[in-house]
Amino acid sequence: PGFIREAGMFHDSGREPPAGLGTASPEEVGEAVVKAIEHDRAEIDVAPVQQRVGANFAHRFPHLAAGVARGRL
Repeated sequence: PGFIREAGMFHDSGREPPAGLGTASPEEVGEAVVKAIEHDRAEIDVAPVQQRVGANFAHRFPHLAAGVARGRL
């Protein structure tokens, strides 16, 4: 689902997720799970829009995304 505020590895370590990626709250994840169950959906996306766009870009253009991630583009 992306980075979750107040839970998970960043919360447990006391660190912040990378800037600009955005986070979802545990409540948003819970609401999405309920919605997925109610609508019989196998998957539901709760990641912030910037993460969804980035993931979509990386899926469609993996070599370009890898270059961007390495800071070469």
